[in-house]
Amino acid sequence: MNELSEIRIEIEQDLYDQLSTICHNAGTRIEDLTVAFLKFYTIPENLPLLRVFLGIEKAPSEEGADREVCNRVLCGVFDLL
Repeated sequence: MNELSEIRIEIEQDLYDQLSTICHNAGTRIEDLTVAFLKFYTIPENLPLLRVFLGIEKAPSEEGADREVCNRVLCGVFDLL
């Protein structure tokens, strides 16, 4: 079994409440979603998506490309839950 590390993230209460509701409606918790998000970006093939998602690079110029990147990121994260 892998040894676990603990991290602390501070966010505004309103954001936490909104995210808690979203996660609850999706059948998960903020902690689980955060871990899945971090795991998603440790996969080397996902680095180009990360760069676009974070605004480091631009999405392809096709209409809806930004939305497609976000969709692929979210689907990839939820697949890891």
